[in-house]
Amino acid sequence: MDIKDCIFYKTLNILADFADWDTTVRLNHSLTAWCNHADSGFLHHETLLGKTKNIMMGVISSLSYMRLSIIQISHTHLLEEVIANKFQEYDIYRYHYIVFSHSISLLQDLLFKLTSTIWGLNIKHKTIGWKELKNELKKNNLTHIELILENFYKKFSKHIEKRNRFSHEGLLSYNSLDNFYMTNLWTNLSKNNDNKKTQYIRGTQKNIELLQKTKEKFIEELNQVVSDAEQCVLELCDLCMDKLLVQIDYEFMKKHHEHLKACNHKYLNDYLTQIGV
Repeated sequence: MDIKDCIFYKTLNILADFADWDTTVRLNHSLTAWCNHADSGFLHHETLLGKTKNIMMGVISSLSYMRLSIIQISHTHLLEEVIANKFQEYDIYRYHYIVFSHSISLLQDLLFKLTSTIWGLNIKHKTIGWKELKNELKKNNLTHIELILENFYKKFSKHIEKRNRFSHEGLLSYNSLDNFYMTNLWTNLSKNNDNKKTQYIRGTQKNIELLQKTKEKFIEELNQVVSDAEQCVLELCDLCMDKLLVQIDYEFMKKHHEHLKACNHKYLNDYLTQIGV
C-alpha cells in the first residue's frame, strides 16, 4: 500500500486542512503568528496536526527519492554529456545509491521525530538520537513502538552506515554495486590481457549477461529495501492513529463534524460517532 493511501495519512490530511482554516481565521493571516510558532497562539491540536503533516510529507518525499534513485540506476543508456565528461555506468549507480542511502537515513530521522511528536516525548533536541529516544520509549512503556524502530535500524543500518561514512570520509562500498564495478574493471583490463576470459571481454554475450546480472541484483536489493521501509512506516502509522485522534480537541470535532463526515472517510466517521458528535 502506498503511504498516501493509508488511513493515518488520509485522516491526518483531512483534520489538518480544517485546523489550518481555523488558525488562519483566528489569527487573521498574521505573518508574525506563522513565523513565531511558539508564541503565536496556536492551539495544541493545531500544532500537533501541522507538525505531523510536515513530517509525513518528508516521509513520502524520502520514499519517492529512493524510488527515483532506482529508476535512474535502471536506465540502460548514458546521456551524451555524461559520457563526454568521462563518467561510466558505475559512477551513475554510485551517485544515485548515495542519494538512496541519504534518503533511508533521513527516513529514520523522520520516524524518530514522528514518534516523539505524536507521543509528546520529553526530547528537546531537534535531531533525535536513538539512545535518547529508546530511553523515553521505555519510560512511557512504548515497547511496541521501540520494536518497530529497532527493526527498522536492524534492516537498514548498513545503508545508514554507508551514508554516514560517505558523508564524513567520502568512501562508499556496497557488495552488489562492487560486483558490477569489478566486472566492469576486468572488462577494461582484459583488453591487454593475453589470458582473456570470455565473460570479461567487452561486447561478448557473456560479458553483457554478466554485467546485466550484477546490475539486476543491485536493483533487486534496493527495491526490497524500499518495500521493507514502506512496511515499517505503515506499521508505525497504524500505531500513531488512535494516539493522534485522542489529542484532537472535542470542540474542534464538534464544530466541523458535518463537513468532516461529508469527507466520507470511514475511519474518521466511526471515530466521530464513537465520541458522540
